[in-house]
Amino acid sequence: MLYLFMAVIFLVLFSAVFFTFNAYKYHDRQEVVAIRVHTMNDFAEDLHEDLHRAAFISGFRAMIGLEEYLSQRGVFFHDQESMEEAFRHAFINGTINGTSLAVLDDSSFEDYLSRVGELADRIGLSLAIDVTNVTLEQVSPWHISISFDGEFLLSDNLGLAWWAYNRTFMTVVPIYDLKDPLYTVNTAGRVPNTIINFTSPPTGYVDESTNDTAVLQEFVEGSYYRESDEAPSFLQRFTNDLSPSPDGIESLVYLPALSDQGIVVKTDRSVVDHVYFSASPDGSGDRCQIQNMVYVPDWFRLGNQSMDDYELDALSSSPCS
Repeated sequence: MLYLFMAVIFLVLFSAVFFTFNAYKYHDRQEVVAIRVHTMNDFAEDLHEDLHRAAFISGFRAMIGLEEYLSQRGVFFHDQESMEEAFRHAFINGTINGTSLAVLDDSSFEDYLSRVGELADRIGLSLAIDVTNVTLEQVSPWHISISFDGEFLLSDNLGLAWWAYNRTFMTVVPIYDLKDPLYTVNTAGRVPNTIINFTSPPTGYVDESTNDTAVLQEFVEGSYYRESDEAPSFLQRFTNDLSPSPDGIESLVYLPALSDQGIVVKTDRSVVDHVYFSASPDGSGDRCQIQNMVYVPDWFRLGNQSMDDYELDALSSSPCS
């Protein structure tokens, strides 16, 4: 009886120790998994935040790369689809038609993803991201949007947890300080024109009280830009599509800048950029010798609609010969 009693006590104690140890072991493993999952979640949230910044940088540089590509080739993209396809390659891997773009050296989206993968590896994670459906859209006269789908696979190198999911990202890129493709191609790269939004003073382009045109002359000589729903958008300019857009912008071509570079200027058409660079504009209603536009020789010429746009309709002018 004593032996049996001692054996039962021993078994009870052994069982208690064994199950307590296993309980602690299971609890510890659960804590490790929980900590790892939190780490992975923090990493993913930081990644999602940073993806917008990386897409902004790669997208802006890809647009510079497209302009440089046009400058080297001297021709526009055939259509919107070919332009967007070129952008996708520039954005993702920094090339167009297999040619590397210097502006995207170490700045393409693939370069960014490679650096993120290395960072994940340092904390014991594996990360794979497949980028698809990269799209480009003009969302306002001064901004374009870049969106893409990301297929993510994030896993712990010890096999504790893994996530697989899809997510769509979008970033908005301003076109300020980018170069206008119309000028780049039509001047063979000799007179590139940077897009700068002109803010006119309260008096407007022309001071009505004095008929002073100094502000308009500043606009012309700087080849600045304004919004115009009669003009093409920035993206349309890559394909020489000069049709009107609600997101259109326009400048006035400063002809002396072209002639200074040995480019033969066209004095038979309006200096509004999408008119001046068009194939065969209708200049029958153009106005010349506009009061107070003191350019010699008198090359400044505008269509009737533009006279109102630039507040010159109240000034004297004459039909162009």
